[in-house]
Amino acid sequence: MEAVQLWAGVAFSARGGNAEALLNEAAAAGLQLAALTPQPGGFDGRCAAWRYRKLAALARRQRVRLRICRRRGWFFRLRPLLRRRGLWVGLALFLPLVLGSRSLVWTVAYTGLTPGQQARVSAILRENSGLEPGARVTQQALADGEGKRWPMAGVLPGEGFAARGMVRFGYASLTAEEDSLLFRKGEAVPAHEFHHWDCTDPGDGFLAEKATGRSWPCAVATDRLYAGYPHFHFRANPAFARRFYETCLKERHTI
Repeated sequence: MEAVQLWAGVAFSARGGNAEALLNEAAAAGLQLAALTPQPGGFDGRCAAWRYRKLAALARRQRVRLRICRRRGWFFRLRPLLRRRGLWVGLALFLPLVLGSRSLVWTVAYTGLTPGQQARVSAILRENSGLEPGARVTQQALADGEGKRWPMAGVLPGEGFAARGMVRFGYASLTAEEDSLLFRKGEAVPAHEFHHWDCTDPGDGFLAEKATGRSWPCAVATDRLYAGYPHFHFRANPAFARRFYETCLKERHTI
């Protein structure tokens, strides 16, 4: 089958009239008839579907009877689907849902992965979705994307849940409310939040404030712990690294 007929072609029969004159006129018009086979009283052939109408006009001039024997090509296979309005309405509604769901993390199964592969998966989740490995398993419970509640370790208060988009996205300034592992009361540091999950008790150890004036309490801080959605770099205040190191030395000697 010719390339053009892979999309839309017709097989036809031509009988009666002046069939030879029809062939000459079709060749002069560039209709590119194919698979021409002589038959009693005429011939059979094939052509591209969009050229058949012009061929039919030439056939009427020569009093040749044309009849379509078979339609072939992808156009005729897809045409019934193109006429179904419900199908296209469904695609218009469903396609945005599919595209939007690509950014959601429904479940993560580590079964069969090596420790190195698990670390790589955790890094990808952290970089692309803001999911910190272990951040939610330490809470009291975790609600999955279908709303089912799963018990967690209960080290931290609150329950984690999937939000409907970005939560408190952007840069902010963190100010410590009390002394803790890394901070002293009143110390501030630039931080950033980027996550699609939230929790019922995000903590109140710090006050986060944007340049727009919006503020909210966040993070859990003790003399041995910092746990919260805002993340920052130790270079913002080298004292953080020193305090962390000193606390590690102290805990090492008490074990």
